[in-house]
Amino acid sequence: MRILLVDNEAACRDLLEAIIGNRAWVDHAETGEKGLARFLKARRDDDPYSIVFLDIMMPGIDGQEVLDRMRAIECEAGILPGHGAKIVMVSGLDKHDEIFESFRKQCDAYIIKPATVSVINETLEKVM
Repeated sequence: MRILLVDNEAACRDLLEAIIGNRAWVDHAETGEKGLARFLKARRDDDPYSIVFLDIMMPGIDGQEVLDRMRAIECEAGILPGHGAKIVMVSGLDKHDEIFESFRKQCDAYIIKPATVSVINETLEKVM
């Protein structure tokens, strides 16, 4: 299993990797652009990510736009909704409209920062 962590904060990426790194191969991206490029390359190489943890608030392309583009990449590859990568939005935003928008764009889970180890583990179990 491969997991992609996309977050502009190194501390958040490091925490997630410390919690989930023993379960999977973990790649990092510190911007939405880099995360999208890694996601596309993995899809083209026929070695896609199983799970993506995606921060919403990042400079450049934000997480909502990255989510949209990741789902478009899967759609172009003929992957039906629900059969692609499990995408977990990770954000400090606890706003109903932001959460609703994430699920409308087909995220699989939403974690509000700061997240506890148990919340991260529960979410990981849920999407696996």
